Amino acid sequence: MAEKSKRKLKNYLLSNDTQLRIIIPNLLWMFLILIATMGVILSPLMIDMYLSDDINIQYRAAIIFLSFIKRLVPTIIAMFVLIFIHQVIITHRICGPLVNFSHSFRKMAEGDFTMKVAIRTDDYMKDDCENINQMIEGLSYMVTKVKFSNDKVIESVEKITKRVDDIKTRDQVLEALELIKREAVTGKEALSNFKF
Repeated sequence: MAEKSKRKLKNYLLSNDTQLRIIIPNLLWMFLILIATMGVILSPLMIDMYLSDDINIQYRAAIIFLSFIKRLVPTIIAMFVLIFIHQVIITHRICGPLVNFSHSFRKMAEGDFTMKVAIRTDDYMKDDCENINQMIEGLSYMVTKVKFSNDKVIESVEKITKRVDDIKTRDQVLEALELIKREAVTGKEALSNFKF
């Protein structure tokens, strides 16, 4: 069980390039928003600390400023950690299916139409997964149809080749060639569904 947990944690960054390109800008935006918010909140205190002529006002503003900073720094660090974890989880749910799509596409490029895209229950892109699996099934059906037709053509040619000595009339030759032609046309029709 511990091995499974380690494996899950280790694999949370499935696609480092994609995930980090999403996470890092989000954290930078969060940092900029936080700096702007702190500037707006703390600016009256800073004005009192630096521009006031009364030393008591400067002292009180400095104490309040330090009190705010003392509370804000741990809060900011905790927020960044939580946001980072949240971003990793969200991007994991997006990149996980993308990695599976990529594996399936690679297998399809190699001619293997048996691998379906499987995603976890909490992953995003479920509709896309279903569409890709339907595409794989459709392609598999068409390729199977072409393969079947091609097998029939080969079988017919082998039969004719074996019977060449037995074929005596022109009609028998034409009949055998017509059978081959029908199978070739069936294969051509199946191939016409593909765009090259």
